[in-house]
Amino acid sequence: MTACLGKARVNKDAEVTLDASALSPREAEDIAAILVSIEPWSRMDYNKQDLAKRIGTASDTDRSLSILARGRRVGLMRIREPWLLGPLISIFAVFPEYQGQGIGRRALVAFEHNGPEDWRNIWLTVSTFNQSALAFYRRCGFAQVGLLEGLVGDGWDEILMRKLHAIRCQNGDRT
Repeated sequence: MTACLGKARVNKDAEVTLDASALSPREAEDIAAILVSIEPWSRMDYNKQDLAKRIGTASDTDRSLSILARGRRVGLMRIREPWLLGPLISIFAVFPEYQGQGIGRRALVAFEHNGPEDWRNIWLTVSTFNQSALAFYRRCGFAQVGLLEGLVGDGWDEILMRKLHAIRCQNGDRT
């Protein structure tokens, strides 16, 4: 069963949706192969098999969401929830050939606007060396709240970022 968690229009020809359907082992391996070839995962020498297992496994608190555009998987979000009064986006990636088209921003919008009202925060981490991702998250409304030294390994520092979740107004609109 496919669970569409939200839609956000990229342009007149495409919508971005988030799909919570379970990944097959082959799909998880294919996605992991892409991720380990791009930053930050390539720089930190992530193991493809370990990453495939991580993104292909769902639990009560962790799940992967496929980012779809024009019906094709173009990226992935990995979510941990609950986590400090909202979700933690532990992996966020738009595959290289789809970057620069507004897909990442639209995926974040779809995720935020379809979250429950009781989310207070949306969290993520970004590697200190990944300046383009840091700038992207800032443009999307995330702010740095801390530095996590050595979070994923010695010498690999992460910036903890937070965005206050939009609150529903009485008329149903979000602020």
